[in-house]
Formats: sequence, structure tokens, C-alpha cells
Amino acid sequence: MDADGIIAIKLDRIARNCRDVLTLVEDILQPNNKVLVLLDLNVDTSTSMGKMVLTMMAAVAELERSQISERTQGGRQAKAEKGGYAYGSPAFGMAAIAGELVVKSDEAAVIEVIRRHHKSGKSLRKIASYLNQEGYQPKRGDRWQHTSVKCVLDRLYSR
Repeated sequence: MDADGIIAIKLDRIARNCRDVLTLVEDILQPNNKVLVLLDLNVDTSTSMGKMVLTMMAAVAELERSQISERTQGGRQAKAEKGGYAYGSPAFGMAAIAGELVVKSDEAAVIEVIRRHHKSGKSLRKIASYLNQEGYQPKRGDRWQHTSVKCVLDRLYSR
């Protein structure tokens, strides 16, 4: 096989949408004399058989993605109907304990520090720097960033 184009290990590393895969191959690669080669399926879009297999596998990948989404939504809905918290990692200041969303007092105190500093006119970067100097820990990572301070403020003022 002497091909120029994109080589991928698996189709789902390229896309999980049939239209996107076919657009890539037919509208971008083919007009430029390039091919898509998928190593796990031994698919080479320079052949008619390769194009047919690619189309079938792209449809299967899209179906799989849709089914995962449906199952996830169904599980979240069922959990929410039973009264539990079901939507990812809780925001800074909150924790999911026994399926219920509760305030974390230590993080709530940090939110108040952020609010006070923001009200006094400090920039997001200065607030992050202050939090790091004082040893306050963010929910993820080891240091506060101006973007994480912004997220806290956005949630605080959107209530």
C-alpha cells in the first residue's frame, strides 16, 4: 500500500458521526488525492471495497455513540427521579454525599473570599494568586487559575 493521507488506529479516533467521516473522505481527502487508512479494520479508502467498509463502520460507530448517550441519559433520569444527584462532578463548594448535593463548608468559605476580593475590584489573576499564596486548594489541580476563579464567580452570580 503506497498511500498519502491520514492513518488512524481506529475509526472512532477520527469521528463517531457517519456524515463527518464521509465528508472527510469525499470532500477533503479524495479531491486532494489523499486516503484514509484505518489500521484496526485494514480499511484503505483508495479502493471501492475500502469505501464501502468505511461507510458501514462509520454508521456502526454513530449508532454506538447514540446508544451510549441514550443509556447515560436514561440512567441519569432514573437516578434523578429517585431523588439522587446524577449530573457529573459537583461544582466547587458542593459535594455529592449519599446521592444528595450538599454544601462543603470549607469550600463555601473560599467562595466568600473570592466574592469579597472580586467586589473590591481585584482582577481574576490577582484573586487566583492570593488564593495560591494563602494555600487554598481548588477542586481539581494543585493551583488556582484565573479561569477557575471565573467559573466560581459565574456560578455565584448566576444564582
